[in-house]
Amino acid sequence: MEYQNLEFDCDDLLNRKTFVENLMKVINEWNQLHENKSIVISVDASWGSGKSYLLNMWKNWLVAEENSNNNYFVSYYNAWENDDFDDAFIPLIYKLQEMDVYKEDNILLDNLKQRSISFLKSCGVAILKDGIKKTIGIETADLVCNGIDGAAEKEVESYFEQYRKFIEEKEKFRKALINFVPENGKLIIFVDELDRCRPTFAVETLEIVKHYFNIQNIVFIFAVDLEQLSHSIATMYGEGMDSAGYLRRFFDFNINIPSGDIRQYLVIKLKDFTVRMGNLASFMDVITNSYIKLKLSLRDIDKITNNFIVFCLFYEDHINETALQSNRIVKVLEVYLYFMILKYKYPSTYNRILKQEFIAYDNEPKNCDVVEMKFFISNNIIQMLKKSQTGGAQMKDDSLIQEYGFSKVNNVGVSFAEHIERTLEMFS
Repeated sequence: MEYQNLEFDCDDLLNRKTFVENLMKVINEWNQLHENKSIVISVDASWGSGKSYLLNMWKNWLVAEENSNNNYFVSYYNAWENDDFDDAFIPLIYKLQEMDVYKEDNILLDNLKQRSISFLKSCGVAILKDGIKKTIGIETADLVCNGIDGAAEKEVESYFEQYRKFIEEKEKFRKALINFVPENGKLIIFVDELDRCRPTFAVETLEIVKHYFNIQNIVFIFAVDLEQLSHSIATMYGEGMDSAGYLRRFFDFNINIPSGDIRQYLVIKLKDFTVRMGNLASFMDVITNSYIKLKLSLRDIDKITNNFIVFCLFYEDHINETALQSNRIVKVLEVYLYFMILKYKYPSTYNRILKQEFIAYDNEPKNCDVVEMKFFISNNIIQMLKKSQTGGAQMKDDSLIQEYGFSKVNNVGVSFAEHIERTLEMFS
């Protein structure tokens, strides 16, 4: 999906604009509490929760007419698109130079470009890769660690001359960067997909932001899954490291992205569909309950909802016939949706219910697998699972199909398990 043109006014299905507005109030007041300092924020959510979607709405809102008086200059940087580069500094600086607001200011652009080049020359292209040894040279680092006794005077002068040049170029670079900050405004840099990067690239990016962008009215907003990023960094430093604590030192504060109202999201998303399938209007609560109880991400919800729409259109005649013949259409559709979710999100549980001997509780018999309690999401599903356990799903008996399925679909000489598999086999 293309996110570049998303706007809060028409695309904010989870009502997250209020969250952004309140967070911007914090950002705008930050310098009253912390003068001469940048702001580095992590907005945290798990994979598939709509982080990129939110960041793009946020970015477009900041530069819209509504915020014209705030003088925000905004950059969006996808770190994952650049982690095949050996160094984390260059792509980040290059992205700043691409900002539309600066494209006609050749002097400002050239100054930042030249200062960036000079700075890189002073410390090597592999900036920060091995900490101080890459920044000021291995020999100087050894001097710092071991003292200067025994080193020739000219050697010492050379080492400290290198370090002096590094400090000078660093300061020149920072001054050029300060000129990129709008007068009475803020330079806001969104960093997305850092949790998908190589651990070394992710750490380098954070180190660069901390050491070289600590300038008043520069704001970094990282959209990350902090848990995933912590696991990634732990692979680099070892499992014994407090990777979560290590990450916290890079951020001034962390804030979780609110999940939003899933039911309202679905009402909007399924508006046209429910008009067509009028008898499914009462099914909205069932869908919402299934998604929440089975802990689906927004990405999961979108995928499964699209599949379910196709399923309903594919079997529309059977849905209408079932609805006319009995009042069981809602519980039938809940069962199909339930297995569709399991097949996509929890395939081992899907197979356990349909292909193995399972029980709903762990008391007996001992040779049966147990379905976890979190999968018992409603009274309807509880009853279906109880009737399907200890081999009930594999019985060549159409009683479960007649109760929980379309009575004229895949119903001849098959078990309930076979009926479900055949009916859903087109949907992955």
